Amino acid sequence: MIKSEIKEVKNSYKKKLNDLKKFNHSYYNNDKSLISDADYDLLKKEINNLEKKYIELGNLSQELVGAPLTNKFNVITSKCF
Repeated sequence: MIKSEIKEVKNSYKKKLNDLKKFNHSYYNNDKSLISDADYDLLKKEINNLEKKYIELGNLSQELVGAPLTNKFNVITSKCF
């Protein structure tokens, strides 16, 4: 693979990863989905495929599970019997 191809793959990967972070943040912190579930799943699959094909990219997408807690939602305390 030539340098320009490597750079293109890395740039594509970074963009997809940044998009995924943005979508996760919106979904988990703002309770708002910016893309359909199908498009989200496709993006995750594309990222995972790039990570498998180009091991040097790492697997940063595996670290993107959920999002930090937010104070936007009401706290509900359940009562045990």
